[in-house]
Amino acid sequence: MGQTLDITERWWAAFMAGKLDEAASLYADDVSFRGPGVEFNSRAAMKPYLEGFAKEFDFASKTVKSVVEQGDKLFIEIELVLTHKASKKTAKIFAADTVRVVNGKVVAWAAYWDRAGFGGQLQ
Repeated sequence: MGQTLDITERWWAAFMAGKLDEAASLYADDVSFRGPGVEFNSRAAMKPYLEGFAKEFDFASKTVKSVVEQGDKLFIEIELVLTHKASKKTAKIFAADTVRVVNGKVVAWAAYWDRAGFGGQLQ
């Protein structure tokens, strides 16, 4: 396991545990993040997005389906099971993320997942 996978796994562990400051500390100040319907270019801009997600959902599990790591770049496929706090409904997300780490910090993260399918599970 290389540094990029290690930092990515540390980020997921902190985020899923609700330790948002710890998760954010793994980002570079000028991190580039893209996800369905969102794009941010700083750690400060990411914070409200992550807080909102953590406020609405509890994480039941994360399963890594596949990983390809090459130098400072990582491709990871994961399956997340989440519970919506208000409705208590459970939903499953399949995601594919690309991550780049430089000098021990995440400088780029792109998350690809089916937002409409996820929302449909919560109906």
